[in-house]
Amino acid sequence: MLAPGPPASAVEGGGDRPAVGGEPAAAGGPGGVAASAEGDFAAISAELDATRAWVDELIRREGEAHSAMRAGCEMLEEILRRQRGRLMELGFTHEDFNPPLERTVGHYAMAFDRNTDLLERLPARITARLDAEGRSAGTATAEYVLACYRSRDAGFPVEPVLEGILRETEEEAAAVSLEVNPAARQVAQMFAAEEDEASASGERAGTSGASPEASLSPEPPAE
Repeated sequence: MLAPGPPASAVEGGGDRPAVGGEPAAAGGPGGVAASAEGDFAAISAELDATRAWVDELIRREGEAHSAMRAGCEMLEEILRRQRGRLMELGFTHEDFNPPLERTVGHYAMAFDRNTDLLERLPARITARLDAEGRSAGTATAEYVLACYRSRDAGFPVEPVLEGILRETEEEAAAVSLEVNPAARQVAQMFAAEEDEASASGERAGTSGASPEASLSPEPPAE
């Protein structure tokens, strides 16, 4: 909505100003001059009052617009903070983000655009992380099994593991795998229990520290 314009009298041209009552001011005599001056003063006072009201209205509307913009930026800041907290839980760091430098819609838009870019990269990042964890778990399992045998027999050979299952057909190899499957499951459960215990210990230790959402981007500069 457009702000009201200034009083019409503020933009009118010069010319003779009518006296009070719409009659021309007296051209001569002390009484006529006094009446003309009194009429001019009243007209000027009315113009000033109208101008003050117009300026006050502009100031009020400007304040309302500023308050609405500030509330909107605070809402965007809270949404951005929650998004960063979740992304940091998935392995991203402070350096991956683009925090808003100013509390303006444009700067917040750039920050959200950066988060969108990180979300698009997330599937590949999760896949790589799962692959790395899988390789690590496989290595730890094989190391544990071989170490169990070597601890009982210093001359236990590890070459058969590299050569594979010694059977003539796939069916025979599958049968051998089935025979050792119960023991393999028990080993997997042992590893899972150790991981759960380590995770629980980490969570208990983290409760006394700051959460990912509590320490994100530096606060925008004070206005």
